[in-house]
Amino acid sequence: MIEGNTFFEEFIVKAKVQEGKEIQVKQREVLVYDEEYKVKSLRLYFDRLELVAAHTSNPIEKMMIDRLSKASLKGLL
Repeated sequence: MIEGNTFFEEFIVKAKVQEGKEIQVKQREVLVYDEEYKVKSLRLYFDRLELVAAHTSNPIEKMMIDRLSKASLKGLL
């Protein structure tokens, strides 16, 4: 999505962690360009809870992360 000199995109990053497990996490990126199309600003965003959830295989940790995630969205939806 582009508006004026600002570019926004969402994408999925797939990675292999130390233990050999593959994880994937959604990320967002905002680029702001100047008049010569040089990047003035680059910001990357990702949900830390989503990253932790992708990394753990412990069912208790997954349950706790799910509760935290739901609590963080309370009142927003």
